[in-house]
Amino acid sequence: MHAALNQSEVAERVGLSQSAFSTIEQGGSPLSEALCASLADLYGEPQEAVRDAWQRANDTLKGSTQ
Repeated sequence: MHAALNQSEVAERVGLSQSAFSTIEQGGSPLSEALCASLADLYGEPQEAVRDAWQRANDTLKGSTQ
């Protein structure tokens, strides 16, 4: 998924601070249904695609720290 936006721009558009969005991206906080819906709208993707992408990224991050 790519909307030609940087992390700060995405965070602003979904109503989060850049640091809060970064924490979620890094797996430090769960992906809420509301955020998932906002990201799906922003990227023009189904919510399931957003959840799947988040899960893959989270799994990758967890694997890199083990």
